Amino acid sequence: MDPLGDLMPWIAACSVAGLLGITLFERLLPVLPSYGLLVAVGVAVNEGYWSWPVALALSVAGSFAGSVLFYGLGWGLGEARAGALLRRSAGFFGMAPARIDGCIAWLRDRGAVFALFAQLVPTVRLVVPGIAGLLRARPLMFFASTALGIGLWNGLFIGTGYAAATLVQPNPNATATALKALVALLLLELLGTMIWRNFSRRRQAVSLAASTAGPSPATLPPMVASRRQDAADDFAFFRAWLKAPLRVAAVVPSGRALAAAITAEIVPDTAPVIELGPGTGAFTRALLARGVPESRLALVEAGPDFAKLLQERFPEAQVLCMNAARLAAADPFGGEKAGAVVSGLPVLSMPPRAVIAILDGAFHHLRPDGAFYQFTYGPRCPIPRAILDRLGLKAVRIGRAVANVPPAAVYRISRRWQRPPA
Repeated sequence: MDPLGDLMPWIAACSVAGLLGITLFERLLPVLPSYGLLVAVGVAVNEGYWSWPVALALSVAGSFAGSVLFYGLGWGLGEARAGALLRRSAGFFGMAPARIDGCIAWLRDRGAVFALFAQLVPTVRLVVPGIAGLLRARPLMFFASTALGIGLWNGLFIGTGYAAATLVQPNPNATATALKALVALLLLELLGTMIWRNFSRRRQAVSLAASTAGPSPATLPPMVASRRQDAADDFAFFRAWLKAPLRVAAVVPSGRALAAAITAEIVPDTAPVIELGPGTGAFTRALLARGVPESRLALVEAGPDFAKLLQERFPEAQVLCMNAARLAAADPFGGEKAGAVVSGLPVLSMPPRAVIAILDGAFHHLRPDGAFYQFTYGPRCPIPRAILDRLGLKAVRIGRAVANVPPAAVYRISRRWQRPPA
C-alpha cells in the first residue's frame, strides 16, 4: 500500500498546475505533511513524471505562493487582529500560543536570518509568513529569505525521494520513505534540542557563577544539575520514548523553566506531595528546591527503568512503580492527605477512562484545599471540560514556560466546592 505514490500520477496528469496546486494546498491546509509530499515528488522525478529542475521550481513556487498569501493576510488584518487569529489557530498547526509569541519576538529581533531558518523548522515554517505580515516586515528582505529557505527544505526532501528511488531500491514505497524521513527529522530535532539545552545550561551556569562568590560544587542549589547528568537524562528519556512513545510522549525531559512554573505555588507546608510520572526527576528536584522534604514525596512512576533511577537519586522518597490510574488503591502516607499532586503525565494521549481514574485517585488523596497541577504543550487545558464537570473540578491556567522545549502552559485543577470529610 502506497497512498503517496498512488497520488503522484493524478498530480502529474494536471501538468504544471497539478504540482503547483498541491504544494500551495499543503501550505494553506497542512493535512498532508510537506516532507511526505516532497519525498513522493522525488520518487516521481525518478520515474519520469517531471525533471528535477521543474519539480523543484514548481514546488518552491507553490509553497512560496502560500507564504505570500499568509503574509498578505497578516498585513491586511494588522498586528492586533492577526496576532489574535494566529494564537487562536495555533493548535491547528500543532503549536502552543506561547510559541507564536516566541516566533514574533525572534522575527522582530532577527529579521532575515530567522525568516530563512524558520523555513527549515516543521510547523514554524507555516506560520512565520503571517507573523511577518503583521509585523510589516520589509517584503523584499522577507521574501528573499523565505524563498531560499523553501528551496533548501523542498530540495532536501525531493532529493531524499530521488535518492531512495535511484540508490536504495528500483521501485521504492514513497509512503514508507516518507515515514523514514519523519524518523530522521525527529532525530535531528532531538539533537538540536539537546545542543540548545546544553548551551542554555552552560549560559545559566556562567550567569550563576558570576552572580555568586564562586561557591564550591557542594554548595550549589539542587536545581543546578551537572551537564553530564542532563545529557544522560536526555538519552534515557529518548530511549524510553522509543520503547513506548504514547506513554512517554516526549523525547526529552521537561526543562527547568517548566519545572519552576509547575511548582510555583508549592511551599514547605504543602507537603506531603505526590508526583505522577516523574521520569528522571526534573520536577522532583524543583519540589526539593521549594522546600518540600524528600521524605515527604511520593513518586509514582510506571516505567521500571525510571523507577529504579528515581530510587537511586531520591532514596528518602517513596517510589511507587505502578500505573497512575491505580493511585486510589495506594496509601503512600499512611492515611495522611497530600497538599498537592504534580503531574508530568501525557494526559492528552490517554483515553478518557484513564484520565478519570487518575484524577479520581489524585483527589482521593488530596486535602479539601489541595490542587492537581498539570502541564500541556497544547493551546488549552488538557483535561476535557466534560471530565471536569463530571468530577466537580475546575481548571485555571497559572503560568507559561516559554523557554521550555517546546513551550508549555501549566494548569491548576481543584475542586469547585469542598467535599465534606468522609
